[in-house]
Amino acid sequence: MSNTRNASKKLHERMYLDGFLAQTDWSASVRGVKCGESPDFVLGMAGGCRRGVEVVSVFVGPGEHGGGSTERRQEALADRWITDLAESYYRRCSVPLAVDFYSFEPLSDELREATLQTLTGAARALDCETVERTRFEVTNEHQAPRAILHVRRIRDEIGEYRRWRYMNDRVSWRRAFPSGYIQSVIDEKARKLPAYREGTDEVYLLLVADAFRRSGIVDVEVGIAKNRGFDAIYFFRYPDGGASRLA
Repeated sequence: MSNTRNASKKLHERMYLDGFLAQTDWSASVRGVKCGESPDFVLGMAGGCRRGVEVVSVFVGPGEHGGGSTERRQEALADRWITDLAESYYRRCSVPLAVDFYSFEPLSDELREATLQTLTGAARALDCETVERTRFEVTNEHQAPRAILHVRRIRDEIGEYRRWRYMNDRVSWRRAFPSGYIQSVIDEKARKLPAYREGTDEVYLLLVADAFRRSGIVDVEVGIAKNRGFDAIYFFRYPDGGASRLA
């Protein structure tokens, strides 16, 4: 995994952990958080207990039984496309923007170039910080919309804000995990328990469904899986869907 992708993964894991702590009574006892790999975090708790937390993203979508979620892979490709869009924009323009992007066609290099032209025009139009987002359209030669941009000019001191959002991946109905999927995730992580227990007193598994993504809009039933040696297993629907103990 590249340094950039690894840094992004750790950033999301920390956001998930912080969101989980805000939903539980753990937060009152946490005295420090150490980032690691096996497990992802070690929490220093009141009384001196070292509480290890391994964070795992879980998601739904076609193909879970044959090499992962097709839907999540498509989301990852869209993530890279929107990241490349932000990086390309800041190579051309220094005006910091927050952008929500919705496309009416498949993502492509040609669409990215057309969107960049619209964004640079938006930057000129938004010559001061804005609170509300302004709508811009990327159109074809017949003036039919290809994509919609909701753009907000943000403070210059924030710098190159890159957490732009691809909105196509954020609308869905709530679904259930495929049979056996959660147990397979637990079983895989349980094989690493000896490593997790080095330097910790307790080890917890935190399963996170990111409800900002279509693949993370899910329901889960308590008791659907068996614990394989963790002190406890929790499910958290990020950002504020509540935390529940699964096993």
